Parts: sequence; C-alpha cells; structure tokens
Amino acid sequence: MKITSVSDLDNAILALSHKKVMQEALIKEQWEITKDSFKPTNILQKSFEKLSLTTDVSEGLTRSIAGAGLGLLSQYLVKNKKHSRIKSILFSTLEKGIASGIQENRLFIKAYAKALYKNLFRRKVSR
Repeated sequence: MKITSVSDLDNAILALSHKKVMQEALIKEQWEITKDSFKPTNILQKSFEKLSLTTDVSEGLTRSIAGAGLGLLSQYLVKNKKHSRIKSILFSTLEKGIASGIQENRLFIKAYAKALYKNLFRRKVSR
C-alpha cells in the first residue's frame, strides 16, 4: 500500500488500529484457552480420554480401580481391630464376595464409572 496523501495515511492508520484490536482479541482468547488447558482437572481429563480410546485399557482400568477401591474399603473396615477366628473368616468371605461381585457386574460398574467420569470432568458452560 503506497501512501501519497493525508487521507491515505488516515485510512492506513485506521486499518492498522483495527488490525491491532483484532489481533489483541485473538491473543487474549488463545491465552484463555491455553491457561484453561493447563488446569489439573483438564490435564487429568485429557489423560483419561487418551487411555479410554482403547477398550482393553479402559475395561482393565475400570476393573482395577473398582477392585482396588472396594479392597481398600474392606481393609479399612477391619484395619487395626483384633477379631476372633469367626470374624476373620467372615471378612475374608466378604472380600472374596466383593471380588466375585465385581467380576460378575463389571459392565454395570463400567457404565457407572463412565457416568461418574463424565459428570466430574465435563466442561462447565458459563451462561
């Protein structure tokens, strides 16, 4: 663009001012997107999304998490408590029952875990 008069200069200044405002808005928008992507919940969400792309991994992960969680719960219930022989047998049976229940109901647990995951990590829409 060749500037030969004062009106051409004014037009060029207006065009550059408009371009500057547009670029600043784009930079601010990109900054917010970048800042949002580095939040811990979003990093975890992206990691789980990448893991859940393969069905073998997601099924195994769901089973492992459910088993570990219920195992920890059952151990927490009996930890640091002295029990009689009968109570020890009952708690052992309870742990085995939980493990077999997980195995039998893994599809239900998987569906429940997916719903829980979606509710915890979905993007919040501001209105």
